[in-house]
Amino acid sequence: MLITLLYLARQIRQNRDSVESASAETVLSNISNELQNAASSSQVSNVILSGSENIEQLTEKERGQFLFWFYSYFRILEQGYHHYLNKNFTSSIWEGHARHAQTLLSNPGVMKYWELRREVFSPEFQEYIDSLASRETETLSSISAVRKMGEQDS
Repeated sequence: MLITLLYLARQIRQNRDSVESASAETVLSNISNELQNAASSSQVSNVILSGSENIEQLTEKERGQFLFWFYSYFRILEQGYHHYLNKNFTSSIWEGHARHAQTLLSNPGVMKYWELRREVFSPEFQEYIDSLASRETETLSSISAVRKMGEQDS
């Protein structure tokens, strides 16, 4: 009887670990898909780039797209953050995503989005994103990086 209980406990733990691992992989895939979708549509990428620089310059429809895209991105990132806290991601995997979020937050329009909508996310994630936003970074903002690439092409 004891051996059966130990066996079942081990099976349950292995099953839980498998489910958590698959869930974490789904989060990474969702982040990648979200970024690929933005990159594959010039209209969406233009809204994201323009809004990142100045959200007020967008039309009402474009502002809606901008807000929904960043809501989706930060919601997926929040899921990833909780997986990271639960040790379903290694630090090396998570830090790349954190650095990307930090780069996005260096843009005034993204920071404006975060200031307006941060309350819809978990308190732990709010604190984490606030800490990323307040860190000094040598990384170029995404707008500056795009401009710099354009200068190199000239």
